[in-house]
Amino acid sequence: MEDKVISFDNSLARIKKLGTSRAENGDYIGGLGFFYQALQGELTNDEVLSLYMDIADCYADMELYELSNKFWFAYLDKAPKDKMTLAYEELGINFFYMNNLWMSGYYFHKKFTEDGFISPEGLDQDIVDFFSNELDKRDEYRIVYPFEHADYKKELTEAKRAIAASDFTTAELYLKKIPPLSPQGKEALSELSMLNFIKGDSDLAIEYCRKNIEENGESLTTYCNLSSIYHYKKDRDKSAYYFEKAMEYPIDDITDVYKIATCALEQGKHLYAMPYLERILSERPYDYNISYLYGLALINCGAMEKAITQLSKTLSMNPDDGVVKYYIALARRLEREGDRENILPLKYIADVPEKEAARRKQLICSIAAMTVIKINQAIKKKEIMETLLWGIRCGDEAIAKASIVALASSTVKYAEKTLCELLIDNDLPLFIKEMILYCLVVSGCKRNLSLVKVNCFMKAKPRKLRFESSATDQIFFISYAFCFSRLAFTSVSNLDKVAFAIESVYKKLKDIDLSFVKKEDLAALVAYRAGYKEFKKKESVVKLFSADEKVFDRLVRIMEGKYD
Repeated sequence: MEDKVISFDNSLARIKKLGTSRAENGDYIGGLGFFYQALQGELTNDEVLSLYMDIADCYADMELYELSNKFWFAYLDKAPKDKMTLAYEELGINFFYMNNLWMSGYYFHKKFTEDGFISPEGLDQDIVDFFSNELDKRDEYRIVYPFEHADYKKELTEAKRAIAASDFTTAELYLKKIPPLSPQGKEALSELSMLNFIKGDSDLAIEYCRKNIEENGESLTTYCNLSSIYHYKKDRDKSAYYFEKAMEYPIDDITDVYKIATCALEQGKHLYAMPYLERILSERPYDYNISYLYGLALINCGAMEKAITQLSKTLSMNPDDGVVKYYIALARRLEREGDRENILPLKYIADVPEKEAARRKQLICSIAAMTVIKINQAIKKKEIMETLLWGIRCGDEAIAKASIVALASSTVKYAEKTLCELLIDNDLPLFIKEMILYCLVVSGCKRNLSLVKVNCFMKAKPRKLRFESSATDQIFFISYAFCFSRLAFTSVSNLDKVAFAIESVYKKLKDIDLSFVKKEDLAALVAYRAGYKEFKKKESVVKLFSADEKVFDRLVRIMEGKYD
């Protein structure tokens, strides 16, 4: 009988082969499913690296470059030095297509520095042309012809690239070079409007919209921009008015489809938005944000079964997205139990609803107040772990801190591992990463840590200090942790200097009454004494660490033997 039992080959090689076959045939989601499945097994470091490469390549093919970068950073975290340049080149390519040329150049430079060459083979011609300085320049053309006919594509492209790198000052300079009546003038004014809206100056954003109408006439894009700006300002009447105006215009291209779809969702016109969302997904099936918004729209329209299918597809693109998981569970509950009038319509936000957010925040605060034993028991539950991770990303600084403290307090191994992995998450704000790094150092973590600061990958290792175990020396230890975590996300590279500096400070101050000193003051002193050229001036360290200037000056005098 036994010889008739069919045995299934669940080896890593077979799963990878199936995933690769799916991806090569254009079924990227199917391929990702196999690769993620393979990651759950017992793997060697080389096998993990191989799967990270597969997943990163898959996301790049889907044009989900941020997710691709996430796995290249994870690859760098585990890769030996001789294998790191592969990731550098792929990050360079990804950032090029994200229009972030500064970061693209940074990683191509790292690749060249390590290997001594960059082979153009396999690179798209536009990347080769760009880094070979063979871009078409049209300055001479402008001298001969009037600006109404001159080509300002280069300025518009550079502006968009600056916006992609969050360099709004440079973007504005390029956009203001483009005359309103030039072929690119209309788009430049639209970009200026949205740029100022992003910066928080909605009144100036409205001014640019009005100028665009004066110079180039009415358009769907400008009216959609005005609708969105007034929606943000909570002026519902004007927002609705401009949306109605936008609907009067023909939809010419996919950009117009995006505009009208998202504006319709802002106005709560779920059914009206449906065909536009579907059109976008038919052309760009892996557009993650549109896939998510379409799923929410289906819930708001009462199509729960279809919403579950759509959001499950969204989740398959990024299985770590806890917000999407929440809405899938909500759709299932609404399909099963009803109670829609108390929950719908949902807001189109990249987060859980306000009531659920409040419940999670309360839960996180109660977990953070638990003993270590109870925290260990709590985080073994999948729901609790997901809630803590949500708390770190929710945008509330106090809740993020409580979530981090809870994980850092735990003695469960995967709690520390989770915090370490968050340090390479390119979507996490730097102040949250600083908080995580501080808690890791305070909790005694001595492993070699990988960090991503503003998309730049680096390594850092906290050093063991001789006075860590002494209760009376805690001010020195926590000041070291604070100094280390804050400097790690500046331009400083050699963090070993922090350990040397705290040692010398400790020797000089260990017998002094430091009751007047806070960790910010002592951390500023350590950075000042560490010998970094960036922090030779006291004003710079006092500002960086929010130290008390009078206390800092007093500590400097004590270090110099000038006791008060």
